[in-house]
Amino acid sequence: MDGGGNVFPGAALPFSMVNVSPDSKRTGSPAGYSSNSPIVGFSHNHMSGMGVKRGFGNLLVFPQTGALRLNDTATVSDEIASPAYYSANLVESGIKAEVTLSEKSGVHQYTFPKGQTPRILLNVTATTIGSSSKCVASQAAFISNKQIEGQASFESGGHSSAYTIFFVAEFDKPVANYSAWKGEEIFNNQKIADGINAGLVAGFHIPKGGTVGMQIGISYFSLENARKNLAVTQGKTFIQNKKAAEKIWLNYLNKIKIEGGTDAQKKLFYTSLYRSAVVPADVSGEVQGWDANIPHFWHIYCIWDTYQTLNPLFTLIAPEKEAALIRCLTDIQQKKGWLPDSWYANDYTHIQGGTHADMVIGDAFAKNLKGFDKEAAYQAIRKDATTPGPDGRFKGRYPEYFTLGYLPYFQPEKYMTNGLFDPAKHAATSTNPSSRTLEYARNDYAVAIAAKALGKNEDYQFFKKQSMNGWKIWNPTTKFFWGKDENGKWVDGYFDTDYGTNSKKWVYGFNPNHIPRTWTPPFYEGSPWAYAFSMQHDVRGLINRHGGNAAFLAFLDRYFEEEWIENGKKTIGHHEADNEPSFLYPWLHTYAGRPDKNVDRVWETINKAFKTTRKGLPGNDDGGAMSSLYVFSAMGFMPVAGQDVYLLASPFFSTISMQLEGGKTFHIRAKNLSETNKYVQSATLNGQPWNKGWFQHQDIINGAELVLEMGAKPSDWGTTAPPPPSASDE
Repeated sequence: MDGGGNVFPGAALPFSMVNVSPDSKRTGSPAGYSSNSPIVGFSHNHMSGMGVKRGFGNLLVFPQTGALRLNDTATVSDEIASPAYYSANLVESGIKAEVTLSEKSGVHQYTFPKGQTPRILLNVTATTIGSSSKCVASQAAFISNKQIEGQASFESGGHSSAYTIFFVAEFDKPVANYSAWKGEEIFNNQKIADGINAGLVAGFHIPKGGTVGMQIGISYFSLENARKNLAVTQGKTFIQNKKAAEKIWLNYLNKIKIEGGTDAQKKLFYTSLYRSAVVPADVSGEVQGWDANIPHFWHIYCIWDTYQTLNPLFTLIAPEKEAALIRCLTDIQQKKGWLPDSWYANDYTHIQGGTHADMVIGDAFAKNLKGFDKEAAYQAIRKDATTPGPDGRFKGRYPEYFTLGYLPYFQPEKYMTNGLFDPAKHAATSTNPSSRTLEYARNDYAVAIAAKALGKNEDYQFFKKQSMNGWKIWNPTTKFFWGKDENGKWVDGYFDTDYGTNSKKWVYGFNPNHIPRTWTPPFYEGSPWAYAFSMQHDVRGLINRHGGNAAFLAFLDRYFEEEWIENGKKTIGHHEADNEPSFLYPWLHTYAGRPDKNVDRVWETINKAFKTTRKGLPGNDDGGAMSSLYVFSAMGFMPVAGQDVYLLASPFFSTISMQLEGGKTFHIRAKNLSETNKYVQSATLNGQPWNKGWFQHQDIINGAELVLEMGAKPSDWGTTAPPPPSASDE
């Protein structure tokens, strides 16, 4: 939470529309929470693990005693956080706050001390502090001595993202006195509130102290739906609702059972499995303008983050949810024209790199996922791979990819005015051209895989050839991907940023260690090292260009071990566990016949990066991407997104049982496993010898048992078997 993970501690359910969590007065987190800041209340929708403050934090509830105070805060102590329940003591007032939920309703319980004046404030217009979201209209009213109804409309994110949230709130005790507020003005005995900064106050008469329960059903569609959603929790006690929510989580978390490992590894595993299911929010049937019969999700933000680990995890343990996500993506494309790479509250947001909905859909084809219209999905990704988009930052691809085969990284004068970097000129060009080129190429191969699955052989050959475009920006002299201008000339230099003045200067030469600012060319959020292995659909092609297996392995060693200095800081290795482009790199040794080296790199990087503390994530959870990376790493295998391939290292646990669709199970047993005995000596799959350091989806999806014999030293297991397939093999 506090280490940049940007997750919230409150109550949620798998993919639930509602999550109830504390919001802090001062926070740098889009999730709304920081441990070192007092809270301003408990709201009902949050983003988890995002890097941008888009908004939410709506319908803010704050319990209070004493004189009525707007903009009040509370210091929390004795926090208890679990997937379906959060509680804390509010120090100044002595109130105990507890929250749980159903999928579309928040459930609150506040225990007030004896002899105080208890009240509950409802801020109808709230949004996450510091976000780009704002309320543009609201209205709310007490309709009885126990119920409030209302709605509030929000615009968010600097785009056309807009939504209205409808709600019905119910107290379990009669309201003794009413107030409304607008701006800084309080209106006693008033039951109606409206405006862009407004809310209601419910006061209660319980002189001996005790609890006040509150339940809030919400909808993005209508008040009627909000009432229906509230009905799910009505008539149940707080404990009954809490137990129902916990049962849902147990059913989900029990999809993978583990034995062995350390206590810390077990905590991290199940925390990560939980975090991997917090987003996206299933808002099916609850959003105006969308067919209630077609699944719809918010927080598809962004697929650049999630396609490598989160979506493949859903394919294994929640295939119906992954199929629903694809139906949602296809529906967006049919209604709005383009597949989203990033979708928030009814609108496209920035695409960080490629058109990675192609990866999600191509991966589904590769693994023969059922439950979606394959022809419609294919036509959607085919459009990405053949038609220039209207704006490569939001929809589709930049046109130069189709004319040049790559996006040009321009010579410095193209970005300058009077010798100085000109942001306006930069904004007018294709951003991060080299990383986008590599990602478009990988997207193309995913489209090719889908075409092959549908028997469209001509398309398959076309898109497979187009997927080789990434090699156009491979520099055989430096052995790195770099940038060419529109005339095919290598660009000699890069913009460096003075972090004191935020100005940019041109530096001549090639520096593989240079990490550009987010939107500064040629790469997104990474140095040339971060993209050095980015043709992941054609690792064999990469090995050949490095000069064979030995040279490739030496280059990987350099990537993980090289000492380098920038701005006076000494660093060992170039691997960033929190950077999505690098997720697969520790596993690439399998392609060169050394799966044992995967073990060293995975165990070292993952156990170093993840901790059981409030600062335990290595970076943004990125909508569950980081958490699902831990889940796969701890299980000892990793998907190659867009292909029917999983690469092996070794698990952290001696026994793993994964529940698959149709009641089938994938068992992994690591015999004699320990922190020392972490290398595979031999293996069997379904009782037959297995000498490959990889397997395919079809090998396990109908139920399987993989048995690994472990030892203290690397063996020759997996060294002579055929490598996983690459695009250039065919």
